[in-house]
Amino acid sequence: MSKRLLAKELKKMTEVSPEMQEAYRKRIAEMQKAQQAEQELKLLLRSILDPAAFERMMNIKMSSPETYMQVAQVLIYSYRNGQLRGVVSEQQLKQIASQVISSTRRETKIVRK
Repeated sequence: MSKRLLAKELKKMTEVSPEMQEAYRKRIAEMQKAQQAEQELKLLLRSILDPAAFERMMNIKMSSPETYMQVAQVLIYSYRNGQLRGVVSEQQLKQIASQVISSTRRETKIVRK
């Protein structure tokens, strides 16, 4: 393959089609929107939880993002409906988290024949 043809092929490979550019822009916009929503969620949780409870919540997020979202939804729902009185302590967060976990946990039963 000649150098000119090789250079042309390399140029084609490095050029990104307009469709790909648009998809890339959309993906970046989605990521920014998700990041902003996460920041708003953290800000709200920081106002609902005491510092120790907030730290525990971030630990839950690191170990189980699904559980984190479920517990956060319960906390926000309770907060918006006026069911929370004052700031949630770490002990209260543990109770809420254990209730969420126990309601979503499936029990596996093994039967030997």
